[in-house]
Amino acid sequence: MIGIIFLLMIDYFQIFIPKKIGNIMDDLKLVENFDVIKMSIFSILIIAFSIMIGRFIWRFFIFGTARLFEFKTANKIFSHILDQSYDFYDKWRTGDLMTRFTEDLNSVRMAMGPSIVMMIDTIFMSSITIIAMVKFVNPKLTFLSLMPLPIIGIITLFFGKLIRRLFKNLQKTISDLSDHTEESYAGIHVVKVFSLEKTMQKRFNERSKKYYDAQMKLIKIWG
Repeated sequence: MIGIIFLLMIDYFQIFIPKKIGNIMDDLKLVENFDVIKMSIFSILIIAFSIMIGRFIWRFFIFGTARLFEFKTANKIFSHILDQSYDFYDKWRTGDLMTRFTEDLNSVRMAMGPSIVMMIDTIFMSSITIIAMVKFVNPKLTFLSLMPLPIIGIITLFFGKLIRRLFKNLQKTISDLSDHTEESYAGIHVVKVFSLEKTMQKRFNERSKKYYDAQMKLIKIWG
């Protein structure tokens, strides 16, 4: 909660810097008004320093909480699977379990950290920016600048669904690659006895290529 409060404060302070810069540009027309310009520049530095301190605080609390949740969840899951029967390990592949501990937990951490920040920034920052533009700039210009937003929202929704599908496919390829790698190391003696090194290497390369392709598809769309 402390991190969210500081995040909202920083978002609010950020709208004053463009206004201060606009005042400086207006004051430059008056040669005798350098004292006011100096005070405006000093106030911008004060605001920027306050934003820096506040940003450190909200990152410490929000991102720190997400990291702590990831750590405790990983320990809890690990303790839980240690109590499972042999049937559990027959049902779940090692690669799936490894993916739960790595990629899935990382996704949860991102949802609790950066995703919360982006959601709050989108709602709060957009609202106060629109209000500031109406108040300090021009209502008509504000309306014109908001016209592309519905189109941007539709495009974002489309790419969001596509990214979700590609991310699930990436998770599957990671699971397959991790499972194959673990099985290869666990059964290394069998592999050597039957001279299956080239076969296992070929399978590993195929899974690695699938993982690479899935990752590149996601990065291209995400970018």
